[in-house]
Amino acid sequence: MSTLKTDVVETSSGGATTLTKQSAAKAWVNLNGTGTISVRNSFNTSSMTDHGTGDYTINFANSLASGNFAWSGGAQELCAVGVFTPSGYGTTNKRFNVKGTYTTVNLDAQDVNFSLHGDLA
Repeated sequence: MSTLKTDVVETSSGGATTLTKQSAAKAWVNLNGTGTISVRNSFNTSSMTDHGTGDYTINFANSLASGNFAWSGGAQELCAVGVFTPSGYGTTNKRFNVKGTYTTVNLDAQDVNFSLHGDLA
């Protein structure tokens, strides 16, 4: 058995590699969803749209191959756990809502985390 050890993986031309068929998340975001939303950190996210209280869209920097991807998310505001509701599947963005645990009302949360798994285009 051989072991491959490396600190950097690059394309043959020296550029960054792109995950395509691996099972790693193809997009994720950690954001503050209160007031004017602010992205703390993200991957494959070009921008976020705030449609109103607890209603967000994540826009992907690189499109997905199809809208058939798996996604997950979570949010926390004080002691309420956020519940995400799907709002359609697209190849360039994903819209989602954050709701309180025991309510159907959207809420803004300080900690919103979202990730998806699928194939890049």
